[in-house]
Amino acid sequence: MGRHFIKTKDSRGKVREECYFDYHVVTLPHGSLKLRDNGRIIKKRADTFFNKEPKTIEWINKFKPNSVMIDIGANIGVYSLYAASLGHKVYAFEPQALNYAELCINIFLNNFQDNITAYNIGLSDSNRFGTLQLFNFVPGQSSNTVASFADVAISGARVCEPNQKGVTQGCVVFHLDYLYSLGVLGTPKYVKIDVDGLEPLIIKGGLSALSSVDSILVEVANEAELTELFKIGFKIVDKDKLMPELANYILEKA
Repeated sequence: MGRHFIKTKDSRGKVREECYFDYHVVTLPHGSLKLRDNGRIIKKRADTFFNKEPKTIEWINKFKPNSVMIDIGANIGVYSLYAASLGHKVYAFEPQALNYAELCINIFLNNFQDNITAYNIGLSDSNRFGTLQLFNFVPGQSSNTVASFADVAISGARVCEPNQKGVTQGCVVFHLDYLYSLGVLGTPKYVKIDVDGLEPLIIKGGLSALSSVDSILVEVANEAELTELFKIGFKIVDKDKLMPELANYILEKA
């Protein structure tokens, strides 16, 4: 554990402590990372950094030097931070407000402002204003979706109903090909997609951009959700079973 103070000086030069962030330290083979301490879920993410999704770590370790990665569904930034620690440039997307705040704090704590650009937007197959349905309003929480629950069966989103109070948040959604056409994402060679069920819609809205990358890691329930990637020349090269109904698939060009 550690503590980072933010200090400023007033007009008379007196130093003031504005706020502080407690953080967990994750030891890496090549250094360390800081994850802000803000609740049970974030502590668990720090404690399971290397064994929650080991093949994701292995995948990032194989990136070509100085690569560009897009992290769709970045949460608090565990894998964005790891990629940045290896010198890669990351564009991270996380629509949930509390997770986005933690992501930005973690970028700040690790001094990765030049390596990671974070966006508080969702991705799907169109550009629109909408709402984000939250599993719960807790930092580090997953199982949120930009689909309406009436559309869950259609989209395949694997989420739970929000609590009885109905936790929702306004959300701006874009499709990946539109962002790529703006030239704001550099030249990405690696893309991670983990958005709790809307992966097929993101793939549908980003086929042009995805066709030029070297490798994609996608969390889905079955290979049928990857059909559009097969059509543009990708094949599965590895698989990491996360639970009975979910797995990470790593794909490369055939």
